[in-house]
Amino acid sequence: MRKVNQLLNVMLLAGTMLCSCSDDEHGYSADRQVRFYGEVYSLGTGAIYHDNNHTVIAVEDYVFEDRYEIDGTEKVDVVEGTAAKVGARQTGNFLLGLYEDSFVVSDYTRDARGEGACVCLRMASSETDQLIPGKYTYSPNHEENTFTGYSAVSWDPSAGENSINELTAGDVEITQEGDIYTVTFNCKTSFGGTIEGKYVGKLKEFDIRKEFGEAKTLEEVELEALFDEVVYTGTDGVEHCEPDYLRAKSFLNTSSGMIYTANEYRNLSVAEKKAIDIALAYDREKEEIYFLSPIAGRSLLWHNMYESETLFDYSFDLPCHTRYMPAPDNFTNEDFEELALQEDFNFDFEEAISSFPVASPSLPCFFVVQTGNGQVGVVRVREVTPESTEMINGVTYPKNPFIVMDIKFSSNSSEEKIR
Repeated sequence: MRKVNQLLNVMLLAGTMLCSCSDDEHGYSADRQVRFYGEVYSLGTGAIYHDNNHTVIAVEDYVFEDRYEIDGTEKVDVVEGTAAKVGARQTGNFLLGLYEDSFVVSDYTRDARGEGACVCLRMASSETDQLIPGKYTYSPNHEENTFTGYSAVSWDPSAGENSINELTAGDVEITQEGDIYTVTFNCKTSFGGTIEGKYVGKLKEFDIRKEFGEAKTLEEVELEALFDEVVYTGTDGVEHCEPDYLRAKSFLNTSSGMIYTANEYRNLSVAEKKAIDIALAYDREKEEIYFLSPIAGRSLLWHNMYESETLFDYSFDLPCHTRYMPAPDNFTNEDFEELALQEDFNFDFEEAISSFPVASPSLPCFFVVQTGNGQVGVVRVREVTPESTEMINGVTYPKNPFIVMDIKFSSNSSEEKIR
């Protein structure tokens, strides 16, 4: 009888130990799982991808004061936004990928192949040559011991499009004993849900820094210069005057390449408005085109005060404050073509008016841009077309002057969300 009791005790102890290291409901190891909005998925493998160094970006709150007069009384509208100061300090850039059991991390392609749940955390390490264990807190600015990240419940690299969740808050804790890592994370997504989990085990390591040395380039971007007013005579013979919100495609999202009129962007989401980071305007008196900070665009759009039958209860406000300056006098077309590595974009930046005449401009001309979203780039203006007129439905309207330009941005990382 004693032997039977001892056997039962051993079996009970073994069962207790098994339950202690597995999820009661799903049978997944508590040391290798991720919870998406309460649903549990097993993590089977992981990898660390050593990417090009981060440049530390200080994203600061920025306040634009839009001053104007109504009936002799000064008004001040305050618009809150962001500006970025890009520094010379760098942090290590490591993409930490954790994948469900159905994935295989390939030594040949140096990425994960399969389909299922995954979490990818982009870590800013205090050392540029290794991922230092410790606590990392969410921040988009790439300071040391911070992270950003994305996740997916069903990621398929071979699919054209995947639904992914951006991580917008949280903490990641990393410890290491020999070649065994322990990664614990608890994060919030842009949708407000929680993603949490733990991974204990080995992580494959890959150096992908040479894959992404080239600058990000936008070519032959046609951008119109915003008028401060549009005056035309309607079919009724009456002169009309309105802000230039309907026709001028003057607002550029450099991440997507999309160009908008004010009327097109006013109904976009907050995130989409934030991504609009370059704008262009026209000074009729000086007959000059100049680069405009998107946050200041509302001042040319009549301070959100204009109303019509189709335009009411609206806002043309944008949050991004972008700074510009003319490129150094000795900057040439050859210099622009050779822009490739992060260090090629290290300019002594000092914000200055960035304009050029529409009549007989000296082309190409170059400008350095520092967007409110933390990108540093160089604009090459290739063509300038002066103001003209166009007829629409029997009405003659002024047609905006426009430019054709190329833009190169520093590509200090692969910018992959999930690998």
